[in-house]
Amino acid sequence: MKRFAFIIAFLLTGFWVAAQDGKVVTPKEVNPSGETVTLTSPVSGFVDDLASRPVRGKWYVGLGGGLDYSSAYGWDICIAPDLSYKVSNSLFVGTQLSYSYYQHESLAGVVPYLRWHVVPLGKAVSLFATAYAPIQFWKDYLQVGVRVKPGLAVRLSEGFYVMASYGSVGYSYFNISGVTGSGRVNNWDVDTIDIGFIFSL
Repeated sequence: MKRFAFIIAFLLTGFWVAAQDGKVVTPKEVNPSGETVTLTSPVSGFVDDLASRPVRGKWYVGLGGGLDYSSAYGWDICIAPDLSYKVSNSLFVGTQLSYSYYQHESLAGVVPYLRWHVVPLGKAVSLFATAYAPIQFWKDYLQVGVRVKPGLAVRLSEGFYVMASYGSVGYSYFNISGVTGSGRVNNWDVDTIDIGFIFSL
């Protein structure tokens, strides 16, 4: 509580100082030549710095997923909450927590990623490529890998985007009940289409 009260008092003082055009004249603080000394407040500089920062933050949250159906395997459903940090308008680092339901089985996962926007995010349409390392597991199943996929971001409003990606290429390793395997991934099936959204905090 004391820390909170101090922060409020500090900010109020800063705003008051900023209202004085960023300068404070001390009461009759005079130099040897008899001229009044004008001091610039460091608090006002701090407030000006805060005011000059973008309104939108660098953290983004969202939700992605996919849906597919085949007569052989039934429904394949995936949902993936997303959290990312904007390093720049072109580079994002983040992670997804995924849950999939496939062939009457569940699959959980963690997907750290780097997303590079060829056209910087903020434009009406932005092309991007995502490099990600999916880790999926459930009971006696484990799959890890490194993959790359292209995508498209469409801005609906300031700080709010619809994201879509398709396909993947890379490398994958799996272990199913002690049976292991690995190989290259080159998948461009319809079930690799992911659609979601992100918005800035």
